[in-house]
Amino acid sequence: MIASNETERQGRFTGSVRAINDDGDIDPSATVGLWRREGSNLRVYGFDHYDLARIMGSGDVDLRKKTLTVKVWEVDS
Repeated sequence: MIASNETERQGRFTGSVRAINDDGDIDPSATVGLWRREGSNLRVYGFDHYDLARIMGSGDVDLRKKTLTVKVWEVDS
């Protein structure tokens, strides 16, 4: 995560995601996105790409409560 302003209230991120499918195989994915912070809450917009599909998502993170709520959409398969 890299802030794009001095108050560190918004920025971008890159990374990798690992998920385990029903067969126990690991599905790696590259991820990029944007984030916005208000106090201890983050709103995250992401785009993941792996061999089988492209996924868009938006989520809310409460850093104080350590919770994450995400909505995802498959864009392309």
